[in-house]
Order: sequence, then structure tokens, then C-alpha cells
Amino acid sequence: MNRRFRLLVLVLLTAVLFLSAAIASLAFSGSEKPAKKNGEQAETTGKPVSLFVQNGLWGARTANGRVLIEPTWYYLRAMSDSVLIARRSDGKQDRFGLIRTNGEQLVPFLYSAFEPRGNDLWIAALSENGTVKYHLYHADGTRWINRSWDSAEYTNGVLSVKEGESSYQGTLSGSGGGITWTNWQQVCPVGISRLVMNLDEEQLRKLPAADVLQHLGSTCAEYLTYLFITRTPPEDARISAEDPGRIKADRYYTNCRFRDAAITRVLELKTDRFPMYTVWMDVRFEETDSNGNTQNVRTGMTLQISRNATGDYTFFSFNDARLEATGGALQQ
Repeated sequence: MNRRFRLLVLVLLTAVLFLSAAIASLAFSGSEKPAKKNGEQAETTGKPVSLFVQNGLWGARTANGRVLIEPTWYYLRAMSDSVLIARRSDGKQDRFGLIRTNGEQLVPFLYSAFEPRGNDLWIAALSENGTVKYHLYHADGTRWINRSWDSAEYTNGVLSVKEGESSYQGTLSGSGGGITWTNWQQVCPVGISRLVMNLDEEQLRKLPAADVLQHLGSTCAEYLTYLFITRTPPEDARISAEDPGRIKADRYYTNCRFRDAAITRVLELKTDRFPMYTVWMDVRFEETDSNGNTQNVRTGMTLQISRNATGDYTFFSFNDARLEATGGALQQ
């Protein structure tokens, strides 16, 4: 009897062991999906990937060895847990772009380099018409700001970028954040002269976003160009022949030569419809009378600018403080 009992116990133990092994095997296969068939995309893991080289080409796999990207790339570098910098070559030049760890293209292959600068900042360089431009990327492959810069530096926690004569400085607001501008010097051409918007950190805290400020500066420069140089209102200006500002421009600035101007203040007006802004400018120009005598004039001008449904910036109204003070009469 004892012998039969021991045999029964042994059979039961054997069954339990087989059942445990089957459960463990099922659990393991559920935690790691089987390899994809040809033509299928492997999923993004969300975990660090391991890069490897085979026959001189680069690929990527999971930490436990499952291949995510076949070794078909000339170069790969991890930008984050889900984004890789990849290099293509046509035999003449190399170009870098961004791909996900499932092989999907994220950013086109336009760049000559991607360089890390810390604090979630990567600076990408590309050539446009023989000149080098720079784009700023987060580690997840998105742009910090959708602009091209002539130069970009990040030193001691300060981002410094330039575009033409314009220069800007700011700090980065952590991973996935934005740029807090601390110094803003935008220079816009007005003929052979220029309009400058020079704002410090305290002023910038109260002002609209960076892309809005850049549009406002360009729009004001366009209006000054109309006043002093072209004498023809821009196509998108809401200025009729009967508009007081248009009448003043046509009458009073004919014999005036623009020297320079500076934007001293920007105010965003709250409306129920489209955004509207008032911009104050300190403007200097030379005025010549009918006898050929010239005098230097300095005046304050204000320009109201509206942003319409399509996102375009249009002129709404104009005022010259000196004209108002003199009853609308410049030197004749």
C-alpha cells in the first residue's frame, strides 16, 4: 500500500512540475512578442535599445536581443529611448535624419550633423544655397522652435542664436519644454536703414510669443518702408485712400528721408475676435522743405496691427505724435 501511495505521489509531483514549466513558458512568451514577419514593422519599445554593427552596417535591437532594425544603415546613434539618428549616403555625401526605433522615418535626411548640447537640446546643421543653417531639436525629434538660424550656441545654460543682424538669448525650460527669451534684439531692414526691437527679460515676460514678436517687427518695418521709400501700401494693408493715416503718409513724408527707428513698446489688445497689437516706435528722419533746408526730426509713431483668420498680419491704424501735436503740419 505504501509503495502504491509513493508511486501516486511521484506521478502527481511530475505533473505539477510539467504544469509549472508550461505556465512559465507561456508567461515568457507573452512578455516578449515573437519576431515580426517580413514586411511587418517592429513596435517602438519605449526602453533603451542596443545598437550593433554587422558587416559594417548598423542595426538596433532590444536589450534581450530581438532585432528592431536590421543592420542596413551606415550609422546609427541613440537620440532618446525611441528616436535614433540615422545616416544615409548616396556615394557623394552623407545626410542625417531621424527614425523611430520601429524604423519609421521621423525627420527627413537633410542634415550634415546632429550635435548634442545637453538639457534635451540637439543642434542640427544643414546647407541651404551654399550657407549653413541650424535647427534646434528635442531628444524626442520635435523642434524647439520652427525657425532656421545662421548660428546657434549653447554655453553655461544660455542659448544664443542669430538670424541675419538679429540676435536672441534665452534659457531652456527642461525636457520637452520651450525657450524663455531673456534678451531680444531683432533687426529689420527699412531700405538701407533699419528698425530695431531691443527688449530685455522683464519686458519679454509681458509680451506675446516669439513668433508673434518677429512678425510684428517685420510688419512695422514693412509699414515704414511704405511711408518713406516705396510710397505704395503693401497688398495686405487695410489702408484705403480715405484713411487718415494713408492721407498723412501720402502728404507729409514725401520729402522725408528715413534714418532709423526702434520699437519701444508692444501691447496685446484683448478682443472677442482676432488678436490685435499696438506697437510704439521711436522714429528718426530728415525733412527737407521747399527751399532745400533740411532738419532732423524725431517722433513717436504707433501702429495697430491685426492678425486675421488666415494668420496674416495687417495694418489697422497709424499715428504720428509730432503730427498730432502740430495739428497735422510738418515743415513745408
